[in-house]
Amino acid sequence: MDQGSWVVFELPGFANAASGTEQASLDALRKARETSWFRDSDTLWVKLVVTKPPVTPIQPSNIQASIAVSRGQAVAGGTASSPGVNTAGNS
Repeated sequence: MDQGSWVVFELPGFANAASGTEQASLDALRKARETSWFRDSDTLWVKLVVTKPPVTPIQPSNIQASIAVSRGQAVAGGTASSPGVNTAGNS
């Protein structure tokens, strides 16, 4: 992804994020310019923002943005994905 691009994930059943900036509302999450998250009832919303430019040649091991999330109270590390990608863009 290009530097400055972003994607928002809706993660039903997830509770916490170990990194990123907590946002007060879904609207604030959409406007965030950094990797952030928002919790709404039983859903965690995560916005990943690409802060590093792509490295050439592009390799799957070059991570441009990540966040660790969990379903419980304590974050065990690692990243989670969801089948529901809601939106992507370039800010």
